[in-house]
Amino acid sequence: MIWLDKSTDMASPEEMTTFGLLVNAPAKRFQRIRTSNGEPLGPENETVPKVLLPYHGHVTLSFNAALVAVGHKPVTGWQRVTNFLADTLAI
Repeated sequence: MIWLDKSTDMASPEEMTTFGLLVNAPAKRFQRIRTSNGEPLGPENETVPKVLLPYHGHVTLSFNAALVAVGHKPVTGWQRVTNFLADTLAI
């Protein structure tokens, strides 16, 4: 896995609706390149309310394992897939 960015920002209107957050609630964002046997597979962006995962350091290899470790085992997920040309990635 190749980490591109770990940041905290205010949740977007869409995230507030999806997660049921109040206005100005912080969200943790993680951007990485998934790999297999050291070869890049594709980009991955994950967002979670800060209240569920207060420290970026909790996420090392597995996002779900980090949530379980802090007592927030995922029970559902939502995924959006977007296609683009690989040469548009700035790694």
